[in-house]
Amino acid sequence: MRIWLLQTWEPNPAEPGPYRPWRTGMLARALHARGHEVHWFASRFRHIRKTFEQGDPSGVEIEPGFYVHWLTALGYRRHVSVQRLRDHAHVAREFLARAEELNRPDAVVASYPTVEMSAAAARLCGSHKIPLLVDVRDRYPDLYWQSLPGFLQGAGKLAATPMVAQARQVFRTAAGITANGPDVLAWALGYAGRAQGPLDASLPMSYEPPVGTRTGGSAVASNRTEDKICALWRWARAHSPDARKFGLKKRTVAGARGCGHAERALRTRPHWPHAVSPA
Repeated sequence: MRIWLLQTWEPNPAEPGPYRPWRTGMLARALHARGHEVHWFASRFRHIRKTFEQGDPSGVEIEPGFYVHWLTALGYRRHVSVQRLRDHAHVAREFLARAEELNRPDAVVASYPTVEMSAAAARLCGSHKIPLLVDVRDRYPDLYWQSLPGFLQGAGKLAATPMVAQARQVFRTAAGITANGPDVLAWALGYAGRAQGPLDASLPMSYEPPVGTRTGGSAVASNRTEDKICALWRWARAHSPDARKFGLKKRTVAGARGCGHAERALRTRPHWPHAVSPA
């Protein structure tokens, strides 16, 4: 099968430097390993770094049968901004234009958000009778008005009316919906206006651990040396002095003075290096 993956902001293997697959990246690998032809559509603007990627506009062949297609983008400076909405709309239009140049897929998997890209996928799939699977990460557009002060939420919801219509179109077109939690799945099915079916599922966030695994509730060390553990610790400290986002207690970081502390933290919170490893 020829399968299109729409994920504009995750790291992808066409980017320079070390690469660790996230949710769509792992799906791409699994599909390709099973013999499917995989096409990943990504924005040239990297959401995490706020930089633009260069590269062949016609796409990059990672391996035979696995392609990354770059879509031109406008970019934005702030997470919450009109610029970001304009960028998302532009990338969605670029996707539809690129789609006309390629052989039709047998199925499309759209990562949601962005709302605009998923709506473009619904439009394409609805027009050409292509099965669409939507993988939900966040509850947009609801989060737009829910993040406002209470007295502004009504106005925010009214302003988001066009995006609400897009969300309904996306989920009502989808043949199946996956989500990163049962509550998120229920939310999406509410937009779809139907009960859970055989192609709908809650799939927790996962990752390919670059350091060790857990067995029987204990951390199992990999063959990485202490030097690599130290390098990991230095990388984390450099990228975020506040390590609460990595699952470590603040006092653990404040008191860390060497690799021994890093190793103890690693064994106390074995999931932590998986989240921050540059590998």
